[in-house]
This record gives sequence, C-alpha cells and structure tokens, in this order.
Amino acid sequence: KNITFSDEFNKLMADGNMFRGDYEGAFVTSIYSAKLPIAYFGKGYDNCFTVVHEFGHYMNEVYSAGIYDDTDYSQSYDLLEMHSQGNELLYLCYLKENSNFSEVAIDLIETYTLVNMLYPVLAGMTIDTFEQAIYLGTYDGLGADVIMADGKITSDEYHALYEYICQDFGGADLLSGYWEYGMTITSACYYISYSVSALSVVQLYDVANTQGFDAAKDAYLKLFTYVDELTEEKPNMTMEETLQYAGMLSFMNEELYISMNEYFLEK
Repeated sequence: KNITFSDEFNKLMADGNMFRGDYEGAFVTSIYSAKLPIAYFGKGYDNCFTVVHEFGHYMNEVYSAGIYDDTDYSQSYDLLEMHSQGNELLYLCYLKENSNFSEVAIDLIETYTLVNMLYPVLAGMTIDTFEQAIYLGTYDGLGADVIMADGKITSDEYHALYEYICQDFGGADLLSGYWEYGMTITSACYYISYSVSALSVVQLYDVANTQGFDAAKDAYLKLFTYVDELTEEKPNMTMEETLQYAGMLSFMNEELYISMNEYFLEK
C-alpha cells in the first residue's frame, strides 16, 4: 500500500475524526467497532510538532493496527513511539529545506526539537533507575548512604531518592519531581520505552542530513509498512528485526552512539 501523508492528513481533518477538548494531553486511538482511527488534542496541545508527533501514531493506526483487515499485528511500545518521534525529526528536516523561516529561526527550532527529543532519554533513564530501586528495595547510587541507612527505602524517601538519581545523571534542574507523574505508578517501564525509541530514531536526523531526506523518509516508512514479499502478510517482527529491515541501528548497538556523537560534534 502506498501512503501519501498529505492525503491521509486531509482525511483526518475532513472526516471529523480529529477531536479537541478540555482534557490536557494528546493521543491517538481507534474505535475498532467503527474501524475508525481518531486523534485527540487538548488545549495547548495543538502546536505543529505535537500534531506531527500524533500523526505518526495515526498513520500506524491507518496502516498497521489491523482495524481495516482485522489482522492481529503486534508492535512494541518502543516501536510505536518511533513512529511519532521519527515523524517529528522528519518534519524538522522538511522545514529546514522547504520553509521561508530565517536561519536564526530554523536554528532555534532545530535546537528546541533535538533537545526535546533527548529530554525523554534522560527522563526515562532516571525513572528506570528510580523504579528499579523501589521494586528491588536496593540502591547504590549517589546518596545511597542516606537512603539505605536503615537498610530499606521507605515511601517518605521517594522524593529524596529521585533527587539523588537526577543529580547522578546531571539532570537535577531539568527533571526534579518527575517520578510523581502518574505513569510511574500505573505503568512500570513506561518512560524507559521513550528513551529506547528516541535513542533509536534520532539517527533518522543523521540520515536525513548526510544521505538526504528521501533516504530518511524511506527508512522511517519501513518502520511500520513492512509486508513479507512471499506471504504478503504483516509479520509480528521484533523491534530489532524491524530496525534491521529499515537499515537502522538498535539502541543496543554501540555504533549508533559513535555515529551520532560524530555527527553532532561536527555540528
């Protein structure tokens, strides 16, 4: 199936399946009984990059969620988040090549977008360290002599524990209090998923700037449009297999960090 993003975006706007309301946040889901993917944007969440982010999820619902052909196509949360984060990076590359913004404005947008992409990497890692400490009841990082003085971590020490972890990661000013967000309580490992996806997908920006926008777009589309050429079915591939098919490196591959470090050092 060929995908034309502009056509699908126009459908999203025209068909009445883009909702707005007072609830804070933005998300995409599907009404499976009606075979209808929908996008929601709360107040303040309808800025261009948030719309682009959610549209990445929306396109996956259109193509891979199985709402039209009733297939059960399982995808990891890490891969699902690559669809949205990757779309943001492609949009940034598109703006740099096709907008009439001044060079100063483009530099500001680029810096904001890349910092915003690396923020969940740091946040996810600190939350993951926090969750492991709580669930395992052990901690040996910064301030361990204080937190573990009585041999256990009590609930009244949670905030102090997270503050120490943030200091250890060098993000004390940026991430203070992040553990209090609801997902930490209701969905363990939720935030580390954002780290995994962001680390893997940020290479699209490297590809776009070194090999060209079309190469990055081709890799991005392969993250959710893979169909087995022999069976013509969408297989339940692991994230590693999907990345390999797209010609991208996994967050577990050291070469990813080496190549990205080289690219940004040159910048």
